[in-house]
Amino acid sequence: MNSFNHSSLPVLAPLEQFYALTREYELSELESMTPAQIKALISSTQLPSMIVPKEFGGLEMPMKDALEVVYSVAMICPSAALMLCMHFHVVSTISMYPNSFQFAGPLLKDISENNALVASAFAESSGNQDIFHTSVAATSTEEDYIIISGSKKPCTMSHVADYFAVSIITAEGIPGVAIVSNGSEGLERKPFWPGDILKSTDSHEVIFNNVIVPNEWSVLAQDDSFEMYLSTGLVNFNLFIGAAYTGVCKSLVGRLNPAALQAPSIFIPVTGTLAQCRYSVCGLSHKVAPENLEWLVPEVLSLRYQIQKSLKDVRNIVFESIGAHKYLSDDTAHYLSRTIDLLAFHPVTQFGFEQQLKN
Repeated sequence: MNSFNHSSLPVLAPLEQFYALTREYELSELESMTPAQIKALISSTQLPSMIVPKEFGGLEMPMKDALEVVYSVAMICPSAALMLCMHFHVVSTISMYPNSFQFAGPLLKDISENNALVASAFAESSGNQDIFHTSVAATSTEEDYIIISGSKKPCTMSHVADYFAVSIITAEGIPGVAIVSNGSEGLERKPFWPGDILKSTDSHEVIFNNVIVPNEWSVLAQDDSFEMYLSTGLVNFNLFIGAAYTGVCKSLVGRLNPAALQAPSIFIPVTGTLAQCRYSVCGLSHKVAPENLEWLVPEVLSLRYQIQKSLKDVRNIVFESIGAHKYLSDDTAHYLSRTIDLLAFHPVTQFGFEQQLKN
């Protein structure tokens, strides 16, 4: 049974549902589950639809609540939190601009009615390149569909997602996004994830081999508005992963002896740093709007890189204070520590962003 004290966490119905399903498990047991089992836990709650607008059957909770959920879930099951990061960043962006996507209505209604999960198929294994770059080619036809070919890796929920939001580009260089339903003909997977951390996120290569996508389930850039959608998604993604990995670090702090955490020299930097990370992402969520994107994109990315550094500082304090015996015997502490390192590899990496600033 997990021993988390939830008193400092928000009281939200979908989160309480997740607590009820997981309270009998230790973090290591949850992280050892299959991707399908973790997806089933999420889909047994209202978490997938919590930020979907009410007009599409969702709960229409603010993004701040979704960030708090991701933070809280990460303390219990990091893999579930990362699945939610991918889902929420896509859903939050579509929900902001529902009239701009033909597929918004049916997609958001399916999420609300069936707790469907959406994977984010934007990454292409190099965090240093432009996140908006895509190699998935879209070919128009004389019929009412396009055909897409290419691959994305790593793609979280590669086997278990209900939908994939895929960045595409036409032969004319016009970018776009396609929504591909799991089970579509031509959808293949190839093993990619090389390590034993976050294996349950199901992060592998997804191959689109001449996959047919109805026109109404895709959108191609018509004007500058498309860049606004992509920038909104980038901002939301980095806020969500910032919240998730802060929750992972909070879980690591929970491995300390409570007596050690009472020492001011430990309590102040650990508690203060985690509070800064947690509430900075929640605070910026109120600023996500088209008119703010010009300054918000670089500010949120810079915040994310600062969170990376801050969480490693907290991790160092924990391991210096945890005691030799626990350091050598607590496998969960080391699992959480290694998980924290992975924040640095999500796109856009700090090195990639620095190169963009130079150009």
